[in-house]
Amino acid sequence: MQTLARENRCTIMIQSVVRGFIARRWVAVWKVKRAHTIVWCQACIRRRLTGKKWRLQCETEKIAATQCQSLIRRFLAKCFAYRSRRIAASSRIQKSWRISKSRMICKIQREDVNATIIQCFGRKEILTKSRYKNIREDK
Repeated sequence: MQTLARENRCTIMIQSVVRGFIARRWVAVWKVKRAHTIVWCQACIRRRLTGKKWRLQCETEKIAATQCQSLIRRFLAKCFAYRSRRIAASSRIQKSWRISKSRMICKIQREDVNATIIQCFGRKEILTKSRYKNIREDK
């Protein structure tokens, strides 16, 4: 019986050493796998956060570009409107000047026509008077 008990203790001791060795090896492998898993999870989380930051940055840049385009378009529209108003104003001034000039020319032409008519009537009167005078003197 003693030998049997001693064999059982030896067997138990050998089994515990082997189980300990297997467990330590499994724990070592598990630690490595756990470290890889942790690193992989951290990489995924960082990638996701970086993607969010990148998307936010892209959206911010898009908004900034839109605002810049809006400001430039507004500036160009103001310049165009200012230029159009200046052109319209200068056209109105030129139009007014041409109208007043043509009115003055028409007025001068009418006065010339009227003066010619008056002169014509005056000459006729003078001629008729001188003819009558000549006729009277002849008699």
